[in-house]
Amino acid sequence: MFIKNLLAAAGAVVVGLSFTASAQAVSLISIDWDTDATTDGIASGTLGGFDVTLTSTDGNVNGGIAATFPTNWTNSPNTNDVPGVSDPGLIQEAAAIDWLPDETGFVNLTLGGAQVIDPILLFSFTDGVTQSFDFADNLTLSILDESLVGSTTIAAGNVVTTNGSGSNQLGDGFAVQLTGTFSEINFQTNVLNLEGDSLGFSLFVLEDNLLDNNQAVPVPEPISVLSVLAVGAVAASTTLKRKQS
Repeated sequence: MFIKNLLAAAGAVVVGLSFTASAQAVSLISIDWDTDATTDGIASGTLGGFDVTLTSTDGNVNGGIAATFPTNWTNSPNTNDVPGVSDPGLIQEAAAIDWLPDETGFVNLTLGGAQVIDPILLFSFTDGVTQSFDFADNLTLSILDESLVGSTTIAAGNVVTTNGSGSNQLGDGFAVQLTGTFSEINFQTNVLNLEGDSLGFSLFVLEDNLLDNNQAVPVPEPISVLSVLAVGAVAASTTLKRKQS
């Protein structure tokens, strides 16, 4: 009887823990960029413990520097309406992407050992000229926020374009969400071949939408099975004592 009570109590605790975990709100997390002052188009960081590598055009300005310039995704007008932007897991950092005048550039963001579902890409410091970002034609994109209503559009072929209303300030830019699962994100920059300065860039994703490649499941919070059984044993022991008394 004691064993039955133990298993029943442990099961009840597991169900209770599962219910509590599922009831908790899922938060956004963001890339923790490594401090980098080298303008080589390359930056690195981590996302939920997984390595992240940014490779991009080595332009004439700041491409590749990271976590060294002002960033405030939570309160900037280009990103402050992104759902979950005030979540505590977000890091107020960015890396810079750049390009060469009159040339199309590139950005390649690689996740080491992980995938993300429906990631959000954020851009800041857009300029007073039209700037363009060309994503794969088969993707589904949606604009989540922008510094001015109507200042960012998505045209045929998934070309995201700003209208030149920016002035290279922290609050100039936009946020766009990609639908799908990605271990690597690629897009071209400056596809209109215009002048322009470097931009701030980062990525948000829901905690549950960060997947471990080896398991193809969300990265779990560590929960000790022994701890669960121990709690169950205490509950069962208490029940048994009450019956004996």
